Amino acid sequence: MLTKTRFMRKMRKGELLEGQSISRMTFSKSELNQFNMQGLRFSSCQFIDCEIEQANFNRVTFEHCKFHLSKFNKTQLNNAMFINCTIENVDFVNIAANSMKLSESNMLNVTFDSSECDEFSVNESKIHCLHAKNTNLSGLNVMKAVIEHSIFDCCSLVFANFYEITSRSINFLSSKMTSCSFSKSTLIKSKFFESKCINLSLSMCQLTHNVVVKCDFTLADFTKSTLFSVKFDQTNLKKASMSLVNAEDVTMIFCDLFKFGAHKASFLRLNIAKCHLKESSWCNTKIDESDFSEVQGLKSSFFNSEIKRSNFYRARLVESGLSGAFIYQCNFTSANLLNSELSKASCIFTSFLGANLFNCGFYNARFVEVNIKDALTNKYLESVIDKSLAEENHQPALVARADQGAIC
Repeated sequence: MLTKTRFMRKMRKGELLEGQSISRMTFSKSELNQFNMQGLRFSSCQFIDCEIEQANFNRVTFEHCKFHLSKFNKTQLNNAMFINCTIENVDFVNIAANSMKLSESNMLNVTFDSSECDEFSVNESKIHCLHAKNTNLSGLNVMKAVIEHSIFDCCSLVFANFYEITSRSINFLSSKMTSCSFSKSTLIKSKFFESKCINLSLSMCQLTHNVVVKCDFTLADFTKSTLFSVKFDQTNLKKASMSLVNAEDVTMIFCDLFKFGAHKASFLRLNIAKCHLKESSWCNTKIDESDFSEVQGLKSSFFNSEIKRSNFYRARLVESGLSGAFIYQCNFTSANLLNSELSKASCIFTSFLGANLFNCGFYNARFVEVNIKDALTNKYLESVIDKSLAEENHQPALVARADQGAIC
């Protein structure tokens, strides 16, 4: 059996061969500095209060090992494997750990600083209080892991994949996350700040109490996700998709939603006041108790959508489509709907006070108790409202003129 004394002697002489097993040894201080341990297998070993510098751990396997109060500096860990290990209060600084693997292990209070960890793989592990800074984690693959109270600061997470993870309080700060994926994951109290997240995938996720500030979410995909109390602030959501989402208490402040898509979705208390949503699409979507006031929504589409108890005060929806929409108890006061299409739409208990409805299409539209006082309209709208009211009451037609401030 290889004792620690013999192991250290062989290491100094370079006599250990790749694949040789080292079992039940405890290492400390700087006794492993500059050693070449490539391909060795460590089983049930302990690394306590170690200061390991310029060592070679390439292709090393650690199984049932414990790392505590240690530091790896300028060390190579390429293709290293950690299986059923505990890594606690450990710093990895300036390491090369490409294709490193962590499986069924625990990480607590671990830092990665200025390191290369391309295609790092994490599987069914628990990570708590991880702090990665200025580290390359491109191609990171995390599957069915738990990550809590962790920070990725100025990191590269390009093509990173977080699949079916459960997370709480993760912060992504000033990081590059192009084509990063969080498919089927749960993110609670996460924060994205000044990060570049182009083509980010958050499909089929549970997003709760998350904050996104000054990020680029161009082409981001939220399809089939559930969002509760999520805040987007000064964020680019151009061509992003929230189709088939179920969203409640989502707020967007000064965001750009150019060609944003939300088909067959459900929004309750969505607040996107003053946002830009030119050519955005909200077709076949349910919108309730939401705030679209003062949005810039040129050529936006709400075809066949159900819009209830929502505010479109001073919304600019020129040349927009609301054909087949069901609009109930909404406020379009001073809204600009010039050249918009409302054919086959139903407007019930809705105010268009002072709105611009000139040259809109109202073919087969239905109006019940609508306020068009001071609205800019044409004679055709008056006849449509008159006909709709007559059919509703089964009475002879009454003309409701905009200049009379009638409520029909």
